[in-house]
Amino acid sequence: MGSTMQEVSKIFFVAFWVFSFTHVKSQECSTETIQYENVQRGDLLKTYQNGATVKVNCATGYIGSYKLQCENGNWRTIIETECEKNPCGHPGDTPNGDFKLTVGSEFVFGATVKYTCRPGYNMTSRIDYRNCRIQGWDNAVPVCEAKPSACAPFSLTHGFMRKSDRGYLYTCDSDYKTFDGKWWGEVTCQGGQWSDTPLCISEKQCGQIPTVFKVINQGNQVFDDSVRHEFECEVGPCCFHCDNGKWQIQDCAYQNCPTPPYVENAVITSHEVGTSQQSVTYECREKYSITGQQKINCIDSKWGNAPTCTYS
Repeated sequence: MGSTMQEVSKIFFVAFWVFSFTHVKSQECSTETIQYENVQRGDLLKTYQNGATVKVNCATGYIGSYKLQCENGNWRTIIETECEKNPCGHPGDTPNGDFKLTVGSEFVFGATVKYTCRPGYNMTSRIDYRNCRIQGWDNAVPVCEAKPSACAPFSLTHGFMRKSDRGYLYTCDSDYKTFDGKWWGEVTCQGGQWSDTPLCISEKQCGQIPTVFKVINQGNQVFDDSVRHEFECEVGPCCFHCDNGKWQIQDCAYQNCPTPPYVENAVITSHEVGTSQQSVTYECREKYSITGQQKINCIDSKWGNAPTCTYS
């Protein structure tokens, strides 16, 4: 009788232990049953006991998290911040170019934008796309530069030219310089036109007169040393003397004629000097009409009647 009771007790104990273990196991929660997408399970345990809480982070490239609690074998959500793709913001515009999304529909993790240049421009960047990564957009915003248009070749007298990335580099020979006093520079082809047409002149020659004297239509001329020249300035005739490469202003006094009459709203377009007389030709400014003789003469040191310019 005693041994029978012992056997019964052992069976009951084993059965109770098996039931308790099975019951506890049935109350555990497996991380495999977490239903949320785009979450990181690699740093979680396989199972959690009843009553345990766990924080579930979003996968790489996503932002958000969940706080869950195990209740009798099932997960209960305590806090939910849905996993969404990490935003990168605007990828950046490029002057004279455009871009479009080639992967994805928003500026978020995993998206790709491709840049193209507008007509008349070339892309000088090696990479023409950007990808939205964890830390933001990769690569740099591509650069679009104007296509070089064909410009007619030209030669440089008293100088040397060599090809550059954008056009030509030029250097004047010894004792020569450009109009602005430089002896070297660079010209670029822009829309079929050279940015400059350099001309190397002797150090003893004179180029353009400084703009402060307001000479009209002097052009890109070269003037020899020790020569006196007359130009047309905004205030009338003006005389200069080229002295060792530098301009010296002088008074204009030909055949004892006084300075030509000043005509308001007009400019003198020509000043002719003869052996016995001088003559000047006036032209009214835009929107003004001339009355009287456009060309007047200076005879015996006296100018004829000057015209007038009236608003029309």
